[in-house]
Amino acid sequence: MIDADVFYNALSEGKVDEVKELTQRALADGIPPETVLNEGLIKAMEQIGIRFRNGEIYIPEVLVAAHAMHAGMEY
Repeated sequence: MIDADVFYNALSEGKVDEVKELTQRALADGIPPETVLNEGLIKAMEQIGIRFRNGEIYIPEVLVAAHAMHAGMEY
């Protein structure tokens, strides 16, 4: 099971190594890559996008999150 909040926290703080670890652990636990992508990484980025749209965060924070997401997508 993917905990979207854990992915969201790691992405929103730009924790590249944590995102990599979360992704690797999920895949090692047998979670399909599509599920990790859709329920973990993309769902977290959707929340970040909502916060951006609402003016709660700005471009630099979105870019930090996108960089962390890219690191997770390498796997």
